[in-house]
Amino acid sequence: MAFLSPAVKHILCDIYEVFKSKHLQLNTKSDDLLSLNSSSPVDKILKNNDLSCGADFVKAILDLCPLFEQWSKCDKQDLVVACSHITAWLPGVNQNYVNQWISALLSNAGVDMVVHLLHITAALERALRGIYLQQDSSCPFLLRDLLNSSIVVNILGNTHGKLLRILFGGPESLNLRNLLWHGFVSPTDIPTVYFFATLITIGKISTYLTEHQVQSVNLPFVKKVDAELLICDYFKGVQIKEHCDEIVQIFQSSNYVSPGMLPYFVEALRLFQNSRYGYCVITLLPQIEHILRCRYAHCNGFPERVKTAQSTEFYIIMDDVLNENLKNGDKNKIQHVISHSVLELLIDIFNLPAGLRLRDHISHGEMNVDEISEEIASVVVYCAVAVAHNVELHLNGKNTFKESFNEHMWRCCPELIPNSFFEILHPFLMNYESLFHPLSFAKRYTFYCFDKLQKLDTLQVPSHISALLSSSELQQQRTLCETLITASCLQIDVVEDSDETILKLKEKLKQIFEEKLSTLFRSEDSELSVLLEQAAYKCKVSVDHILDAIAHRQDLLEKRLLRSRQRKNFAKLLLWCPVFSCGLCLLCCFLFSNIYSTKNSIANSTIKRMKQVLKNCENLASLTASDKNKWDDAKDLFYNLLELF
Repeated sequence: MAFLSPAVKHILCDIYEVFKSKHLQLNTKSDDLLSLNSSSPVDKILKNNDLSCGADFVKAILDLCPLFEQWSKCDKQDLVVACSHITAWLPGVNQNYVNQWISALLSNAGVDMVVHLLHITAALERALRGIYLQQDSSCPFLLRDLLNSSIVVNILGNTHGKLLRILFGGPESLNLRNLLWHGFVSPTDIPTVYFFATLITIGKISTYLTEHQVQSVNLPFVKKVDAELLICDYFKGVQIKEHCDEIVQIFQSSNYVSPGMLPYFVEALRLFQNSRYGYCVITLLPQIEHILRCRYAHCNGFPERVKTAQSTEFYIIMDDVLNENLKNGDKNKIQHVISHSVLELLIDIFNLPAGLRLRDHISHGEMNVDEISEEIASVVVYCAVAVAHNVELHLNGKNTFKESFNEHMWRCCPELIPNSFFEILHPFLMNYESLFHPLSFAKRYTFYCFDKLQKLDTLQVPSHISALLSSSELQQQRTLCETLITASCLQIDVVEDSDETILKLKEKLKQIFEEKLSTLFRSEDSELSVLLEQAAYKCKVSVDHILDAIAHRQDLLEKRLLRSRQRKNFAKLLLWCPVFSCGLCLLCCFLFSNIYSTKNSIANSTIKRMKQVLKNCENLASLTASDKNKWDDAKDLFYNLLELF
């Protein structure tokens, strides 16, 4: 209970201890124990309690303890009957999960009960959102707000609604959902009766909804296939299963994994070995947040904040830990105790909208636990290892994370040196570069364009097509290309050379691309970041349009299917291809110079120019589309760009 504040400990633990010390008894027939109808024990206990203040919640919990105690003595058959309709109501929950939950309760397996309750609360939130959306198109995001809504109370009934509020309704309640998902409780902190109370309550509500034929909106699960492929491709080659024992020892030797929380890490690796990747991730996510909260609180000078929040303040959550500044405006010192590469990985996995946002999607029931892959579970394990052993570099004077880690392991666990898993993982962690920041997308789009420009430069124009071009047009082409190249050189500080300029430009662009891009605390929603991503994407679209048009027209030309007018249009395209190549090269230079800029403040003039560049990129994508093919107009856009540069 080291991470529970006195007020939270009183509600979660002490009230139940008071009940046990007073030997309170429940005066009801055994046949009524599992009933939640209008004459049930629950209804009688809660009938005159409107849960309007903290004292009402305390009284309700104490009054319900005798009933919860009786529920905890139910046998397997009672639980099977009570939970018989859960699969019909909780999305993504099958009978196998229900059987596992029941077995965990009956065996009093602490870690198992916590892991199952994490899954239950996520599925519950999704189910409540589904029934809410039957009546209103705008749904509260938080479970607490859903439970307090009149729509949910009217659908579930007053008794059911009150029971759920007592279990999950916020700081004045038992607040099981938040305590679990934010990583505050060890496997032994929560009295077992509350696990029984949760399962039976949800089971009986499921029966009620089934009997009353309550309809629910079938919400699609979130799937981030492209994001998953990107992150998994980066970490390919790092395997977990053959190193599970080593990883457990890494957690055992960590200064940041408290003894009370260690069982979660051991269980997570066991689940991974058994190919239960969804439950492995569910087990680790709260613990990663817990370790980060502890490190954040200690390095910023308020170690007391590792405990659950009092009523006057909020929890420290992942968003706080990964923010550049504290709420008082001071700089967040987390960047001095955890390497920048690891922080960028954590932000990619947990915070960025285009990233995986694993904790949000899973904890709110938006992601199907069964669809979590081995690769994604592996990435979560990597994150856990990184935050558990990213030793403070500024304290021990070591130059690298690896040196610090090895010194610590020699001291704590010498038999693991050399540690083969860490030897494999270390370079991946230290060289990690954000994949999901808008600037990261801008960088990839820009290099894609640069890479494709090689095809434009090597085009061979058929003689009977080049014959359609006038000498004045060819001269205009050469002059415009030279001007665009000069402008490109100015963007990235390349000295012009009559023979080698193009080669130098390409070498410099490739060199820039290979530099590691730091996006840490470069706000992903800043106007410039978004504009750069959008402009780079439009350049990518334009390059694809041009190359597709060339391939299509060449195919028609070879088949003698191009009419006279189409041949002239194709000639225009080939005429201006060198201009498009040089113009897009200029755009690549401009984009790269801004993507890699380390300026802390952006002038209004830069934003204004970037908006003008974006407008030109959008027009270029439109004019080169297959339904337009306006090559003369597309060429003229580069005159506009030259004026901007």
